[in-house]
Amino acid sequence: MTLSRIMVALDLSPMDEHLMRAVCYYHAFMKVDKAYFLHIIPDFSMPKEVDIEFQKLFAPEYPIDEKVTDKINLDLTEVFGEKPPFEAKVEVREGQPLAKLLRWVEVKEIDCVVVGRKQQSEGSGITARRVAREAKSNILFVPDAPLRYVRKILVPIDFSENSARAVQQAYAWKKRNPEIQIQGLYLIDLPPTDYYLRPVPRSGFQDILKTSAESAFKKFVKRNNLADVAIEMVYIDNVYSNVAHHIDEFAKKNGADMIVVGAQGHNRLNRFVFGSVTERLAERNHEIPLMIIR
Repeated sequence: MTLSRIMVALDLSPMDEHLMRAVCYYHAFMKVDKAYFLHIIPDFSMPKEVDIEFQKLFAPEYPIDEKVTDKINLDLTEVFGEKPPFEAKVEVREGQPLAKLLRWVEVKEIDCVVVGRKQQSEGSGITARRVAREAKSNILFVPDAPLRYVRKILVPIDFSENSARAVQQAYAWKKRNPEIQIQGLYLIDLPPTDYYLRPVPRSGFQDILKTSAESAFKKFVKRNNLADVAIEMVYIDNVYSNVAHHIDEFAKKNGADMIVVGAQGHNRLNRFVFGSVTERLAERNHEIPLMIIR
């Protein structure tokens, strides 16, 4: 799967430099060939985030879109130098931010859109949940946190084709950097409460469910030609009845440097139904880069 054409959503806040530095780091194993750095100005009104001193550098009649373009180009030069390691193009457009972002992702045939994940939304309308729900491309959410050197990738697995694509993407990166460890996570749904009233120990049910999951994983590997992928599988009980909560908690506790999840994947229990787990994970995760694979 190629991620060679990316689009980076900018809002002229300090997050922009963080996103640029993330792209500078991740482009090596994403193999970026072309990057669009897009800012959308609502109705061409002056963005409140634009630095006042920067505005004073220009004559009042200088068009705002050109001001913004020059500001972004200056930031790109500071991060990448005079010659970025890929083709870089700045785009400044007018309109409703999310709608325009999604439109340009389609127009430019983007493989992956890179979006900042701030601790608090500033009301741009480009929220993690909405992007996860509506974007048709792959998505990389970069949190407002120190960049991580990717050594461990966590891939939530539900034995669907979509989670297989997530594993394949993680494996493609591992082949470029053998230091990367791929860890798979499967959530075991517990039996209904009334099962515990039966004369069988609870651990018996858990053992049966785990054995069944391990068998399903072997079939998953064979069905998707993943035998060459070294996956450290972990099976945990879904005690919260909240898959996104478990993924987020497990990733933090076990030192994941990135989470890669297949969107719209689901098994017969609808564990990874689009609009549920993927959106919730995008919304609650504030610390670890999250890649959503379409």
